[in-house]
Amino acid sequence: MKVLDLTGLSSYDAKIKAYVDAKAAEAASGKVTMVAVNALPAVAEASANVIYLVPNTKVSGSNVKDEYILVNGAFELIGTTQIDLDGKADKVSGATAGHLAGLDANGNLTDSGKSASDFATAAQGAKADTALQPADIVAITTSEIDALFPSGNAQS
Repeated sequence: MKVLDLTGLSSYDAKIKAYVDAKAAEAASGKVTMVAVNALPAVAEASANVIYLVPNTKVSGSNVKDEYILVNGAFELIGTTQIDLDGKADKVSGATAGHLAGLDANGNLTDSGKSASDFATAAQGAKADTALQPADIVAITTSEIDALFPSGNAQS
């Protein structure tokens, strides 16, 4: 049996580095990048691993871009950078610090009027403090477990 010491292992450094570098290059070769352009390039000049961001002329006064990729020698529109914020949640006016958020019947955020302390009384907290705590749990040996079961009655 051959055992490698630190000197023996160091001889593998170059091999390991070459392997890692090759895998990193392999992963980077499939990397997709995004490029903002004013117009799509000619198909012959386009790259398959680029998402082209072209200004959307249908949405005025914005910075919305259409996203195109090259597929089988032609550009395909795959999406847009436009974000619809119509259904977003707004801040609650008149909220009280420390209160939990709630929802009204329409799904809008509201101040629930409740805080975490409303859900447990001091007495309940004291009771929880006297319950089994992680520090109270002790290890038990297999002999102690065996002793709990009379001979022939142990369950497996």
